[in-house]
Amino acid sequence: MGEINTIDIKEFRKEGLLQEVNRLFFHPLGLAMAINVNKDGDEILDCIWDYRDDPEGIFFGEGMIDKDKITY
Repeated sequence: MGEINTIDIKEFRKEGLLQEVNRLFFHPLGLAMAINVNKDGDEILDCIWDYRDDPEGIFFGEGMIDKDKITY
């Protein structure tokens, strides 16, 4: 097997992939993947928010989605 290519979490977020994985997969399930930005600017996967018991579920607030990064 060859080398495994990776991207760091900051690039994952900046490319809009966090938005899309939340929008298309996690949010419809009442979940959300969260990233924590440390004081030094490092970004790490933090946790999965769980709002499955909330009838409103999870959605992006006004102005929180970057429409240019939406992939259908």
